[in-house]
Amino acid sequence: MKRVIAALFILSSLRLASPLCAQENQTKVIEPWLQEINVTGGHKIQVPKDMLVDRKSEGRIVLEDHNEYLGRRIYEMQEELNKVKERQARLEEEITLLKQIISESQNKTTTSLYH
Repeated sequence: MKRVIAALFILSSLRLASPLCAQENQTKVIEPWLQEINVTGGHKIQVPKDMLVDRKSEGRIVLEDHNEYLGRRIYEMQEELNKVKERQARLEEEITLLKQIISESQNKTTTSLYH
């Protein structure tokens, strides 16, 4: 998990630190987790898709702080993971119940055949 966080931080830092000039004849590859936003002077920068971007007057753009972004994303991922764990536990309970029902059904069928 720490490696993933470090990789996200490094990637987002590199992408945020290097504004890209918008040129018509240049083909740019945008990673699936990034989005391009227009800034003044025809420049574009790439930021994570879920990063909070606030457009102010006079063309100013305020990006969410890296630490806040990473903290928020880790919190959101932890919440999602907890939901998946809860669902998995419910499904395991249902599977156990279904196994019990099948076993009882088979026992009844077996005993009814011999009586």
